[in-house]
Amino acid sequence: MGVSTRELLLVLRARDEASKTLAGAAGSITTMSKASQDAAAKHMAQGKALVTVGAGIAFAGGLGIKYFNDATTAAADYNQKAALTLTQTDKLGTSLDTVKKIGLDVAKTIPVPLDEIQAGLYDIFSSMDVSVPQAKKLLTEFSKAAVAGQTDLQTAGRGTIAILNAWHLPATDVNKVNDIMFKLVQKGVGTYDQFSKSIGRAIPSTVRAGGSIKDLAGMMAFMTRNGLSTAQSATSAARAFDAMANPKTQKHMKDIGLSVKDAHGNFKPMVQIIKELNGKMGEMTAPERAKALDALFKGSGGTIQARRFFDLAIPGYTQLNKLTGDMSKSKGSMQAAYDTMFKQPQSQIQLLQNKYQAMRIEVGDKLLPVKMQLVAAGMKLLDMWNGLSPGMQKTIIIVLAVISVLMVLIGIVMVIVGGILMLMAAAAVAGVALGAVIAVVLGIIAAIVALVIIVVLIVKYHTQIWDFVQKVWHAIIDFLQKMLIYALAFLLTWLLNIVDNFKKNWNQVKSDVSGVWNAIISFFRGLPGRIMGAISSAIASVRTWATNLANGARTAIQNGWNTTLTWLRGLPGRIVGAIPNPGSILVGVGRSIMQGLINGIQGMLGSVRNTLGNVTNILPSWKGPPEKDAKLLYNNGRLVMKGFGDGLDQGVPDIQSKLQGLTKRLPAMIPAQRPVVSAAALAASGDNASGLTQIFNIKTQEIDPRKHAADLGYEVAKRVG
Repeated sequence: MGVSTRELLLVLRARDEASKTLAGAAGSITTMSKASQDAAAKHMAQGKALVTVGAGIAFAGGLGIKYFNDATTAAADYNQKAALTLTQTDKLGTSLDTVKKIGLDVAKTIPVPLDEIQAGLYDIFSSMDVSVPQAKKLLTEFSKAAVAGQTDLQTAGRGTIAILNAWHLPATDVNKVNDIMFKLVQKGVGTYDQFSKSIGRAIPSTVRAGGSIKDLAGMMAFMTRNGLSTAQSATSAARAFDAMANPKTQKHMKDIGLSVKDAHGNFKPMVQIIKELNGKMGEMTAPERAKALDALFKGSGGTIQARRFFDLAIPGYTQLNKLTGDMSKSKGSMQAAYDTMFKQPQSQIQLLQNKYQAMRIEVGDKLLPVKMQLVAAGMKLLDMWNGLSPGMQKTIIIVLAVISVLMVLIGIVMVIVGGILMLMAAAAVAGVALGAVIAVVLGIIAAIVALVIIVVLIVKYHTQIWDFVQKVWHAIIDFLQKMLIYALAFLLTWLLNIVDNFKKNWNQVKSDVSGVWNAIISFFRGLPGRIMGAISSAIASVRTWATNLANGARTAIQNGWNTTLTWLRGLPGRIVGAIPNPGSILVGVGRSIMQGLINGIQGMLGSVRNTLGNVTNILPSWKGPPEKDAKLLYNNGRLVMKGFGDGLDQGVPDIQSKLQGLTKRLPAMIPAQRPVVSAAALAASGDNASGLTQIFNIKTQEIDPRKHAADLGYEVAKRVG
């Protein structure tokens, strides 16, 4: 039977509707992974939370371990310093714990750096014969002096120790010495640090000449007030005492009716000697006094520095006497300065640091035995290593090196696999195809590999590359130099030609310039009008264009909307009319779809199996021996296949539900059909009336539900995989 145009159109329409049905089924199958996507997103969120909490806990634990390790290190360091101090406690019968406790007790109450404590205590025990309680007393007062004078503990301690030892003062006089030193700071010109470091220069000479610490402090305060530095004043005081102790000076003093000693043969205080010299030389003129002092110190030697003091002191006796007397009124000077500095923020911060460091040392002391056990175990292990034969050591080294390399490789593989899994999960959440993700990953890996290769090549051939770069650079420089010379020559020639033509055609140039100038003036005078005209024209054009555009868009939208509504309203009728006998067609199509889906999945199982086999074959070259990889990959393979089966189990009910729902809705979509009458019955009845349904069997290759369904199953399996 021939096929008319109408029947062909019906066939083509049926093909199109079948394709739409297949596409809808594919979309439904695609959306069946939404549950998997939601589960992946949930798992990723849980994983992030666990990773965050775990990282925080691990970090806190790491901080705790670091703190305890630092505490044991600080305790060991402090023990080392205390042990060094203990070496100076001759015949005192003290212990390391006692020495440590002295330092920690002082550091907890006085804001002197704890790191300086044991050094100060070392100076005390090594320089003075004192008991443990006296040493603690001295350390306390030296620390206060350091805080009050804003210097380090060693400077404060050594300066005071020198004074105590020189005048054979007991440890209980430490406060008196400190008070004199701080009175010197108040009355003189200089800091406590400067006086403490300088005064030691004059102490031996002062003691030898019978002077006291008060005499020396008064002299240094006087000289610094009169322009000398602390170092110069200490040196001048020393030479002045040396001069008074010199027998030649003493003889010359007798020649003028004076004496440096009293009736008991002891040296007079320096201020009294200056008073007597003032009585002899106070009324002299400066030249006369200079001549008299030359005669007084003649043959004594080293009197230039001494003269600095006497030249100032004889006429300035009143000031010297007052300042020396002030040294006897120094009680409480150091404590007042300490109280002031103790209240300052920096001192309080230092005290807080001391208490924290002391606590850390005490914590470390408790943990040191444990750490020492670890140290002992480490020593035993190293001793065992040293006891091995060279051959055994070499074998162990090779084995450990191989294990290290394998661990690196395994770690890299695990990182890559983990990254791929994370990307797969992220892709599942985002709905991105795995192929696109893998392509991005491979691109990044390729870029990294290329970068590494480039770096390796640069490192390997850097000499050749550098030589080539230098040659190219020199060639470029030479070329640019030549081009610059040519350009300058051309420019110079051009300028000379211009100047020459300018001279020859001056009148013409002047006329041209005048014309150009007038044209410019005319142009700018008319410019505002032209600008406004252009703006008005542009605005009008834009307004017209916008109006036309809006009208065209509105018309197009209205026409498109009406066309769309009309098409949608007639869509159900066209769909139903395009499919003759839809019930039987859709049953066959559905059966073919399901069979094709099963065939497609079964067909992809072989591909999945082959792909996994290829991966299994490749992995040994990446990782290690097959017997080891079999153990590593066994569980992962089981998980992969189980996940694949679970995905199919979850997807099939969704497909079944969709198709069942479609089957239930089809009767309502198909209009009532008139009874089907065969051709023989029609011929017998002789009824040629229109409206009867006729059945045509049309064989065509345009629609192949089994093939289309198989292709659909193949695509579904790829997405599920």
